[in-house]
Amino acid sequence: MTMMTVTRDAQWVDGFRRDLRHTLRSFARNPGFAAVVILTLGVGIGATTAVFSVVNAVVLRPLKAPHAERLVRSFSISSGRASDLPSPYTLKVWKELTDVFEDVSAHRLDSVPLIGGSEPEQVSVGRVSEPFFRLFGASLVAGRTFTADEDRPNGPAVAMLSTEFWARRFGSDPQIVGQTVTLGSVPHTVVGIIAAGFDSEQFEPRPDLWLPLQTDPDHVDGGSIYQVTARLRSGVTHEAANAALAVQYARLNPPTAATAERTRQGRWIAEALQTAMVGGARVSLNVLVAAVACLLLIACANVANLLLVRAETRKREMAIRTAIGAGRGPLVRQLLIESLVLSLIGGVVGLAVGVLATHALLRLYPGSNPFMLGALGTLPRIGESGAAVTVDWRVLGFALLISIATGVIFGLVPSRHVVGSDLNPLLQQSTLATGSPGRRVNARMVLVVAEMALAVVLVVGAALLVLTSMALRRVDPGFDSEHVMTMRMAVSGTRFETRAGISELARVGVERTQGIPGVVRASTTCCMPLETVWQLPFVIASRAGEGLTQAGAMRFHGFGGWTFVSPGYFDVLGIPVLKGRDFTFSDDANAPGVVMINEAMARRYWPNGDPLNDQLIIGRGMRPAYDQEPVRQIIGIVGNIRDTGLRDAARPAM
Repeated sequence: MTMMTVTRDAQWVDGFRRDLRHTLRSFARNPGFAAVVILTLGVGIGATTAVFSVVNAVVLRPLKAPHAERLVRSFSISSGRASDLPSPYTLKVWKELTDVFEDVSAHRLDSVPLIGGSEPEQVSVGRVSEPFFRLFGASLVAGRTFTADEDRPNGPAVAMLSTEFWARRFGSDPQIVGQTVTLGSVPHTVVGIIAAGFDSEQFEPRPDLWLPLQTDPDHVDGGSIYQVTARLRSGVTHEAANAALAVQYARLNPPTAATAERTRQGRWIAEALQTAMVGGARVSLNVLVAAVACLLLIACANVANLLLVRAETRKREMAIRTAIGAGRGPLVRQLLIESLVLSLIGGVVGLAVGVLATHALLRLYPGSNPFMLGALGTLPRIGESGAAVTVDWRVLGFALLISIATGVIFGLVPSRHVVGSDLNPLLQQSTLATGSPGRRVNARMVLVVAEMALAVVLVVGAALLVLTSMALRRVDPGFDSEHVMTMRMAVSGTRFETRAGISELARVGVERTQGIPGVVRASTTCCMPLETVWQLPFVIASRAGEGLTQAGAMRFHGFGGWTFVSPGYFDVLGIPVLKGRDFTFSDDANAPGVVMINEAMARRYWPNGDPLNDQLIIGRGMRPAYDQEPVRQIIGIVGNIRDTGLRDAARPAM
């Protein structure tokens, strides 16, 4: 029995080798046919592999953090809107749930000027809570991470360096630990060096330096924008964590007559970190996967049609081989080997083309804007210029699997067509004009119909995407970006901690910029359109005693976006001043407080009145600095800007 099995296996291997040699000689005699099939498959497999490599990087690849399956992102839901930018109060509550969360950390990306050395440099800075490095498994080259004492409000000025920045800026000097680096005008003591390659995947670009966040959990601070990540305790499920958060929310936010509906809709939730990071990109990736799947099936149908045509010319060959003793099994094996060889070579070509095309396209991808925190629609986890989209075992395995699958799919059709028919009559014919034209035509017609159907699906989908793109381009965003150049700078130091210092910087900066040849107008702002801005509460001064909502120390009529701008901002971006006047440089720290609002805010809160006859009290109760803000006279109304995206209506803005 064993001897017979070994003999059969040896015969099968010998037969496979003969069929493989025959296949290669056949393709060498007909290189044009082989090239067309390989290129057709290369396009289909290449597109599929390219999209899969992105899906792998964004969705399938596990997070690099230890126990990543237990990491969650904090979301606050209020009035039907979900936000992953919680308040310090939310952060405090999460930290208190020690039976649910093991570590709770907040983080955000900043940009700060590094002073010293041959020239100043603007560096990216990761501001993080003390548990951050434990959560994401950072290792050190030297020194230590931050302590809880250093992370408290007004704590010591300390910093950590990334290995890459340490090597580039300080030549990997081991004596840098314990020395100071000046960020803005504040010296910071270097306490540690993060090991090379550490990537929490929470920042783009990766930080050069790290600073303690030092947030005050007792302040309701609308200006502290960050994201919160936590690790569930072992054995705690996502459902149990969300149940505990619901109980805590209900206890700490008892509804009142004025806030009953908002409280009923509000809650805190913990979402798996990887799911939260992928966010809205999942829908776009699913659409791409469906599109390339259609493209691959079209390629398979094309190749199957080519093989059917070729099979017709080989029926007499198959009949002769059958007559001299070849069984149907070896004939099917021969045809499948031919299709598999073509698909595997096409897979290699497709993998190479897919990888090159993916990186070429991702280099053109604008990437995530670190100033659009919580924004949907961007691709996370792909790294700068798509550097994180690599060929790992998943991509190689997928390319191999899809190559084998396509080879079997388009190889079975012609093999069944050839081997499944009665070949004996062909031996008695001098030509191949007869045969089984009905079956041949039917098989090819089915493939053509399938191709047409899939092509229609792709064309319709592409047309819908084009129409959507055209519709979005027709949407008026409220500003004109044509011929507008933007530059960024970090402002820090005691000189700029006052309104007078900021006003002087804006005035001098605008004057010097406008002196550059070719510059027509210039202005300064904290935030460009579509970027994240603070939402601050406001009280309408003429109605200060009526219709107010109470939330902690805050009493307000509503919330509005709060953007700092210098004179000329609306002119630079083509935002019309609909009523009143624009700012001037005489509206400085020594002048009475003034504010401009957008049309959406004017219509909502003054439907029958004139906002220019009113004043606003802005931000009271959110942070101490806002409590010192003057009562501001409304001096102008400007056009609306779609601040959260082109699909959403403009919100009230100040």
